[in-house]
Amino acid sequence: MPTAAERPETVGAGLAAARDALASRGDEPAAALWLWSRILARPPAWLLAHPEAPLADGAAERGRRLLERLAEGHSVAHLCGGAPFLDFELRLTPRTLAPRADTETLVEAALDGLPRRARALDWGAGAGTLALALAWARPD
Repeated sequence: MPTAAERPETVGAGLAAARDALASRGDEPAAALWLWSRILARPPAWLLAHPEAPLADGAAERGRRLLERLAEGHSVAHLCGGAPFLDFELRLTPRTLAPRADTETLVEAALDGLPRRARALDWGAGAGTLALALAWARPD
């Protein structure tokens, strides 16, 4: 299993190293797919279907550097510059809070209880993720 200091040589080794790095911090290991999907510009399903695929030197080096940054405490969302959220992707800056999984649950619960054409106020709750998600799901 590669460590953060080693360059992974295959897609599978890169995923394993990222999963280990995330798990050691108490983060969700599934985020490794998001990270490598961004590095390789491939869908997550492709990564899972091709674990033996070799990584080009540039991709392997980017992966190694990102694993080091994970070990330093950076989030996958901030390393990727965005995060999947419900049916869209949020772009993030270093000053933006990354959405958590329970935020998706909160939005889903709000949508279940909100009547059509309802108005909602997202005030002082972070970066506006709740308002964006509600507006995305209910453009009316």
